[in-house]
Amino acid sequence: MRLNGPLLFLFTLTVTLSIDPASMAATPPDPIDAAIPNAAHMAPYQDQVPIRFLTRGQNPKGWDALPQFWNRSTETTKDPATGDTVTRQVITIKVPLGLSAPPPVPAENPMTLAKWELGKRLYYDKILSTNGTIACATCHHPTKGFTDQRKTSLGIHDALGGMNAPTVINSAYNRLQFWDGRAHSLEDQSQGPPTNPVEMFAGKGDAWEEAITRIRKKSEYVQAFQAVFGHAPTRDAVAKAIATYERTVLSGNSLHDQADLEMRNRVKEEETGNYTLKAEDYTAALKNAFARQDTAALHALGLDSKKDAGQAATYGARLVNGRNLFFGKARCTNCHVGDNFTDNDFHNLGAGVEDGKIDADEHGRYASQPTGHKDAAFLGAWK
Repeated sequence: MRLNGPLLFLFTLTVTLSIDPASMAATPPDPIDAAIPNAAHMAPYQDQVPIRFLTRGQNPKGWDALPQFWNRSTETTKDPATGDTVTRQVITIKVPLGLSAPPPVPAENPMTLAKWELGKRLYYDKILSTNGTIACATCHHPTKGFTDQRKTSLGIHDALGGMNAPTVINSAYNRLQFWDGRAHSLEDQSQGPPTNPVEMFAGKGDAWEEAITRIRKKSEYVQAFQAVFGHAPTRDAVAKAIATYERTVLSGNSLHDQADLEMRNRVKEEETGNYTLKAEDYTAALKNAFARQDTAALHALGLDSKKDAGQAATYGARLVNGRNLFFGKARCTNCHVGDNFTDNDFHNLGAGVEDGKIDADEHGRYASQPTGHKDAAFLGAWK
């Protein structure tokens, strides 16, 4: 049909109105709490570097071959999206002796190098606090055993907390987080301090909305979150990144762990099947410590790494006697068991009790139990 005259004008006007910019809604920003990943924004699969854990129990030969805690190598694998064969880097963490299992990693938060680097940066950045004065590392610093070595911690505006900061070391193995167990994972735990007015929050609005707004103003953070998570910074992504870093804060390889390895090697050679630690195993571990000048381990026993080398047998006998008491007559293992020497449970040892009464702020595990599941047996009980 041929268009002309008033009809042509009407058609043109109608089209123009249908695309009027004023009528178009603006693209909403990513939500503060969580966002759906956009794979197009993420780093290509071949550039993503997975982090994996390896214990000696899983693969003794492979573990022995790893030269250090943090090991880089390459792998050939298939891109799950394209099916293409790619070669990419991989990080293998040599889990220290004494930790028989790798740290549990949630399926929804797989570990990668870029996520770890992002989490580490956030851990030491004071941007999560309202006035930029407190970071996770303020109360959990590596030079202080990932604590602050204080009886009670200091938070924002020097606010005095009610208790000390628990260590991050091996916290990946905790069944529950915090002294009262109110968090169920590292991801859950990392969301607490930014909302706490005694720790990091001194604002008036929503703590996480304020924190994420501050983070989104830094272009380098926005780029990093896009590459790792496929969206702008969110509370969910911050929690996952920090937990990824904390999951690698591991400690082991103590003299006791080394003695245990000496014992296992000895029993394997003897073919006795009697896996019992003896003084000779501790002595062998001590001799190795003297040989490599392991001052940290030796100083803990009051030994000089150079002057006391001849004391290995004497202290080996003392150590096995202490071990036998710990696991036997002294009944220490009623509570201190497993790789981390904890039962991960909660006990009332009298903390917070005065004149037979427990203050409302000292209810411990009982206070953090959900309504409908309160158990008076946990009143005043702490990890």
